Amino acid sequence: MHYVAGPGEVQDIIADWGDRALNRPTGAILGQIFNADTGSSLPNILVTAGGVQSFTDSLGRFELPGLGTGTQQLVAYSPDGMYQPFQQGAVVGDGSTTIVDLRIKPARLVNVTFMVSIPQDTVPGVPVRIAGNILQLGNTFADLQGGVSTVTDRMPILNLQADGRYAITLGLPAGAYIQYKYTLGDGFWNAEHKSNGEWVVRDLIVPEQDVILEDTVATWLATNESGPILFETTIPSVTPPGDILYIQFNIFGWMEPIPMWPLGNNRWAYKLYSPLNFLGSFSYRYCRNGQCGSADDNQTAGAAPTGRQASTSLLGQDIQDTVNSWKWFENPEPAPLVGASITKRATGFVAGIEYQPTYRPNFSFYAPQAFANTRAIGSNLAVLTPTWTYTGISPPAFCHCAGRGSALD
Repeated sequence: MHYVAGPGEVQDIIADWGDRALNRPTGAILGQIFNADTGSSLPNILVTAGGVQSFTDSLGRFELPGLGTGTQQLVAYSPDGMYQPFQQGAVVGDGSTTIVDLRIKPARLVNVTFMVSIPQDTVPGVPVRIAGNILQLGNTFADLQGGVSTVTDRMPILNLQADGRYAITLGLPAGAYIQYKYTLGDGFWNAEHKSNGEWVVRDLIVPEQDVILEDTVATWLATNESGPILFETTIPSVTPPGDILYIQFNIFGWMEPIPMWPLGNNRWAYKLYSPLNFLGSFSYRYCRNGQCGSADDNQTAGAAPTGRQASTSLLGQDIQDTVNSWKWFENPEPAPLVGASITKRATGFVAGIEYQPTYRPNFSFYAPQAFANTRAIGSNLAVLTPTWTYTGISPPAFCHCAGRGSALD
């Protein structure tokens, strides 16, 4: 990685080749990153040197092992652009560890207004989102289902204007390089395309002053050879009224679920425009609140179901489905309660809720609502099952994905 701030020179050192072992001296860089203005440590900063990369932990610490000896280019990058990139040379010695402390400057926020005109054949009133390469535009910087890194629920939703256009104003860091596109889905499904069907990726370097961008989406279709598919679904009447129906697609593997559009009276819809030029036959399924693999339609439940089947066609299609029952919600009818005398609990009594272990990154969108609901029923403790993923062997590096909660009060 190289931060281009003007004319410069890059000198790299290759420590090893993938197809053969080389016995050349190596060392490591160990360090910590701080906010230059406040002195506080900074987690989740991407640090890289010599092709090795790591994210800082909760205390801002990082380690880059196995680097070739000599001067390596050390770069720190903030995935949300909220801190200015940092770059300097770091000398790596044979069998030794170079200790560094980095202090990076916060970026100044400016107001960027996105104003977009969308195709006339778009379903009226559907949510139009912005997908992009930073955290604020839905990028999780993680390997999610189907090889994507974006989550629909984390993308900003534009507001419908009186003139029919959609708009939103976001505070973005000055100087940040932004790649973005408009979408009715997750940036892959139902993303904008050029009039000839090619993908669209827009570029922006956030200026030093507030700015208004006026864009036009040419089409949501990737080709004229396949018509859009409208999925209309009726769900059980016992479904909790606050639930949102999601649809999940499978081409080479199940991808991240996408929220559908409510029609009222337990009916939901989603119109798939693209990409349909290379799919032929594909699978799809429904789930509640984005928790596919857990809160599924009973007909397509599990981590790797066959799913329902659909095929592309030259003409548009309207597929009518019915969900008869939900996994984990097979018997939602209320059971009779028998009154009993309950002794008042002493101060400090713990009443907790344990959450299911099948946690996915897109579930976090509903976390605040879930914690609020559990506290409302008298719970004062939340238990999240700890899960760990190793990202390196030498030295051992682990990602802590979820842990034990604390009091909700």
